[in-house]
Amino acid sequence: MKKPIPLWLIGLGVWIVTLGVVSARWLDLSIRQELSGPINWPGLALIAMGPAGLVMMIVQRIRAEPTPEERAAFWAIFHAEPGTIGAVVVTRKGVPEVIATVRSTEEYLKLAGSGQLPADHRVYLPDDIL
Repeated sequence: MKKPIPLWLIGLGVWIVTLGVVSARWLDLSIRQELSGPINWPGLALIAMGPAGLVMMIVQRIRAEPTPEERAAFWAIFHAEPGTIGAVVVTRKGVPEVIATVRSTEEYLKLAGSGQLPADHRVYLPDDIL
């Protein structure tokens, strides 16, 4: 899977573009004599932070959404018998399908070692278990 672009880099890019657009507009108004006096560069930098912050929040929210495979695994874990901590998911024809739920890493390792799982499976376990 491709590594996502860091959030700070997205914010910096949007801030630079917004600063350029606001500065160009400010200079245009200054040339037309609708604004007088020196350009307030710190003020323009602060104005450009607004859209950059909004874009960063939206990107962070989109990245936080679970994938269809994760949703299928969560559903299987929550609807399985008590003690279930993980799910094995495989995608067939673009649709995620839970093929097994597990109660421990040992159970998953035994299942994986038996050769019963397809090669393209993914296992979803809590982070503190791995």
